[in-house]
Amino acid sequence: MKPKVLWIEDGLFAEVRPFLGPLINSLRFDLHYAFNAFEGQKKMKKEHFDAIVFDIRIPPSDPSTSDPDTTKWNNLYEKSGFDKIAARLGIKLIEDAVTEYDYNQINLGIFSVETAYELKELLEKYPEISYINKNERVPTNTILKMVECLVKGEKYVPPTD
Repeated sequence: MKPKVLWIEDGLFAEVRPFLGPLINSLRFDLHYAFNAFEGQKKMKKEHFDAIVFDIRIPPSDPSTSDPDTTKWNNLYEKSGFDKIAARLGIKLIEDAVTEYDYNQINLGIFSVETAYELKELLEKYPEISYINKNERVPTNTILKMVECLVKGEKYVPPTD
């Protein structure tokens, strides 16, 4: 049975598409996707994943969703002034994964444009979470390498330049 991996990313088929290819082409993972905070929460609540990759700047929910559970995410988004950069809903999802859904932080990874400095508080609180800064210098096979580590319960440490 293939390890189940959830990737929570609103730009999955656009901005991070080059990183998705090696992961899909490896044929080693049962991949699941969520494009917003509500979908991510719903999937984490419904089933267990061997690894989860989070973006930090994600929207709260699909505007057409009428599920009452979207209220939590929409309220957080509203408090940020309807700004996904300021809302940083991925951080709340990570906290929920660890505290509400009993995920081990060693199986969680972050792939986001925020720098390690911007995420310092989160990374200090959860030191076993793997982190990759999303930028133009990141090789396209990096997510594959991180997921390989996460499913084995190992922290991924990107090579230094």
